[in-house]
Amino acid sequence: MNTIETLKDIRENGGQGRMLLLLLPFWDPLVPPLGLASLKSYLQRHGNYAVSAYDANIEGDFTDIYDRYFGALADFVPEKKRKLLFNMGHEVLKNHTMAFINRTTEPDEVYFGLISEIVYKTFYTQLSQEQLQHMEEIIKLFIGRIERYVMNYVEELKPHVFGLSVYSGSLPASLYAFRFVKQHYPHIFTVMGGAVFSNELKPGSPNYHRVLNETPYIDKIVEGEGEILLLQLLNGELPDDRKFYTKKDIKNVSVDLNAVPVPDFSDINMDAYLTVSSSTGRSCPFECSFCSETIFWGRYTKRAPATIIGEIQRLHRQYNKQLIFMCDSILNPVMDPLTDALLEIDDPIYFDGYFRIDKKSQDLKNTIKWRRGGYYRARMGVESGSEAMLKMMHKDITVKQIKQAVINLATAGIKTTTMFVVGHPGETEEQFQETLKLIEELQDFIYEADCNPFQFYYSGQVDSAAWEAQFKKESLYNEKYDDLIFSKTWTLDVYPVREIAYERANRFVEFVEKLGIYNPYKLEDIRKADERWAALHKNAVPSMLEIQHGKIPLSEKRSIAEYKMADTSDLNLNLDEWNF
Repeated sequence: MNTIETLKDIRENGGQGRMLLLLLPFWDPLVPPLGLASLKSYLQRHGNYAVSAYDANIEGDFTDIYDRYFGALADFVPEKKRKLLFNMGHEVLKNHTMAFINRTTEPDEVYFGLISEIVYKTFYTQLSQEQLQHMEEIIKLFIGRIERYVMNYVEELKPHVFGLSVYSGSLPASLYAFRFVKQHYPHIFTVMGGAVFSNELKPGSPNYHRVLNETPYIDKIVEGEGEILLLQLLNGELPDDRKFYTKKDIKNVSVDLNAVPVPDFSDINMDAYLTVSSSTGRSCPFECSFCSETIFWGRYTKRAPATIIGEIQRLHRQYNKQLIFMCDSILNPVMDPLTDALLEIDDPIYFDGYFRIDKKSQDLKNTIKWRRGGYYRARMGVESGSEAMLKMMHKDITVKQIKQAVINLATAGIKTTTMFVVGHPGETEEQFQETLKLIEELQDFIYEADCNPFQFYYSGQVDSAAWEAQFKKESLYNEKYDDLIFSKTWTLDVYPVREIAYERANRFVEFVEKLGIYNPYKLEDIRKADERWAALHKNAVPSMLEIQHGKIPLSEKRSIAEYKMADTSDLNLNLDEWNF
């Protein structure tokens, strides 16, 4: 049986087919994969499909690879140049794996020349051939484990359809898995989707065209919201003579978020996660210069509060998780109705998610109410401490407003994660220093201070066209390596150059560490960060250890009292009028 016969067989049987959906490494297993769980529940309700969905990132075989590879980088790269090891290191791991799976007849001097360049243009240090060979052995082991992992599920479940949700970090393993499945099981219908099409493989980019034209082992590609697209594709309602499909192929119809079934995580070991995931909507009402969220999802849509509450109550009770991670790009539009609704129920539920500094966060009474309603952690894209950079990034906020929001959220006890972009086009050293100054002023009100060096994609960011008009785009790696690297990394010929941006990122982390602020990646660091937060704030939310035990009573958040915050007169918080 070939792929066409497989699809015909599914359609003639009323959509009764077996489907295997996977999220392959490497993607940070902070939360269970909401996208796969949502597809599983939707397709099973509307298409009579038997869908199995798994997250490979929680498997011991792959966490072992992760630990080995990052352990090697930690041993080989000087400490001052690897302060963001668990962030920037993913770039090295991804590109090394991509080169490994694409190597054919390239001699060692070419192949290891690329691996050396990959490491250098991330950590700006040279590794020896022996060190590179050590890392190579880890990648070889990784690919062998991918083969076994995929084969075990394919042999056990005998799927008609094999689908992968792909992020940038999981792209190499995903391409290899598709190739492996098609080579050994040519009758299986292969489908690719995921957020990688919002940036690295943005439609129209050279990387997109390469994946479209040079992956015969991938039958179909779905971009963006996948529920309706994938269902119609499998049901034969879309033209079969195409490889790539978007919402335009279904007249830009969006799935009704108030009618979708509760995400189905039943195949996944939920004990491996600190939280369970849900969402209040899709896309974002804002357009920051470096972001691709609105480009990928389109118009912002949100769910009714009653629908959200019903879903998170069910997830809380089914999986015994008190903390729900809301996977939205932003929670502001639903913050008040969501916390109001949570205050009306008797489930001791907390939620974690992304927040944009706004007018309501300038009032302590609002943040206290959100805390009582269960807001556990506010992840804020502060981005910069420079007024000029905030304007350039289209943030529509001021430094004074940032200070007030962070202080109010922290005073309410809500954990504050402040996220920054360093090395944005045009950022001067003086403006970078303004960011460090802001963090120092707010250090007692910041739970975590995280940063990313600016990343440029060929297209798909809000300011892509403007940057392209002003600056020259360049391939990061020598073009002689194009066939190995497959999906190219691009950079802008603009100050600050990549090396300066990455050097600032290292200085950022070093500065934050000296202030005693943790950026917790491991459980022990989370414990220390939680102890620090509890010592600083009377209203501090429960620790993650307490949350994990699942026995925090409802009275904990309901008893939060408003109190006079510490003196902040030295922070100059006489706010200007808001203009939006």
